[in-house]
Amino acid sequence: MKYKIFFNLKTHNHAKIQIMNLELRTRIWNNLVTSKFKFLYVGNLISIIQVWNKVILGFLTVTTLISVSLWVVWEKFPYVWAVIIASSQIMSALKPVFGYEKRIKYLVELSTKLNEVEFQFEQLLSKFDTSKLTDDEASEVFFSLHRQLGEITQPTESIVIRDKNRIKQNSQAALETYLKRNYNLNSTSK
Repeated sequence: MKYKIFFNLKTHNHAKIQIMNLELRTRIWNNLVTSKFKFLYVGNLISIIQVWNKVILGFLTVTTLISVSLWVVWEKFPYVWAVIIASSQIMSALKPVFGYEKRIKYLVELSTKLNEVEFQFEQLLSKFDTSKLTDDEASEVFFSLHRQLGEITQPTESIVIRDKNRIKQNSQAALETYLKRNYNLNSTSK
């Protein structure tokens, strides 16, 4: 009878360890997917901000060239000339307020950090699946990476990252492609 009780306790503890392993693996996987999504989202945001920055720079370049080279417009259509010059001056004054260069710099740095954390989660998952780490070692690495992910994605007062549905959809599609290509998955759950 004692043997049976001992055996049941051992089986219960083994099952408990397996559940803990599964929970840790699920948490590693979820953080891997989250960090990859955030990396893709920031990358898509960088692309959009770069386009807007180029549009503004292009507008300023064209209006500068027009203001110098088209004296005929000034003579025949002074109001058109005034609108071109005024809009150019307004855009030049507002360009620093938009802060595109500052945002791009911040987002590129954030993207680099997210990419590194995502790669480390991927390594952790691989090592965990192949039992190259003990549960305690994997747990320690996981919590360190989880804290790091939280720290680098904390909002900053100087840069606001808006939540845009179109960017989310593009990032989700890119994530689905990544998971299909690298893990042969059709969804974000593994």
